[in-house]
Amino acid sequence: MEHEEFGEETLSDVDWAAIRAAVPSFAETWAAITHDSSYDGTLPFVSIHELAKHIVEEVIRQRPDEVDQLAAVIEYEFTMAALDDRERYAGLLEVGLLEGLIDAADSLGMPLRQLLPLLRGPRTREHWHAAVAYRRPGRIWDDALGPVPTFKLPSPVGTIEIHRGQRLDERRVLLDARLVSGDLSRAQFIRHEVGKDFWIESRILRVSRRSSDLHDELEFVVESIVRDGVDEWMELPSPYEPFWQLADGSSWPDRGLPNDER
Repeated sequence: MEHEEFGEETLSDVDWAAIRAAVPSFAETWAAITHDSSYDGTLPFVSIHELAKHIVEEVIRQRPDEVDQLAAVIEYEFTMAALDDRERYAGLLEVGLLEGLIDAADSLGMPLRQLLPLLRGPRTREHWHAAVAYRRPGRIWDDALGPVPTFKLPSPVGTIEIHRGQRLDERRVLLDARLVSGDLSRAQFIRHEVGKDFWIESRILRVSRRSSDLHDELEFVVESIVRDGVDEWMELPSPYEPFWQLADGSSWPDRGLPNDER
């Protein structure tokens, strides 16, 4: 169902009812969601993620009978969204559902190729390629291989343990860290795997020793640009995941820092 408010489409959980109906095994979970006192049907990007989790955890591996119907409905909904010029609804399906599938698969360590049975039509595949490009920066989708890097990946050259971080400005973060192992002279990036084949990485701008008496205690100034108000270091480094990889990154794409910042 399409809603209009001041000429702009608004969305609710009513809009993706056909998607839910294509997954009968989700009915019990959906009933529990809607009966919770905190449920808000005007936040479809939140609730559709629950369906994505269910599809990955239950449908793909245990209910192949639901996959064909779901794939057909997803393609139909993308097609109708295009014909009716419903960009926000198509965005809900791409970001809420397809990117939600990627997130859910990553949390289980499931290869994305196991989601191939859902990619049945041209509209679905078009949006899937966009979702993969966003969730796997620098990669393109290949049915046989999954997300394929468009450049040579950095080679690991060591490991550091991050103690704390402090933002210096919108482009730089100062990190106190301990060199655990490796060749610091070859390190150009720090990297951390946050999902299956998906890394957060920051270019190293400067390294110095915190004390002449502590040879393995270091200060790193790394690139971390705040984009669209999003600070990737706001929740990092996590005390539960302090170890980051050092990488040479000689073939890593130029992310646009001025030469005097490298």
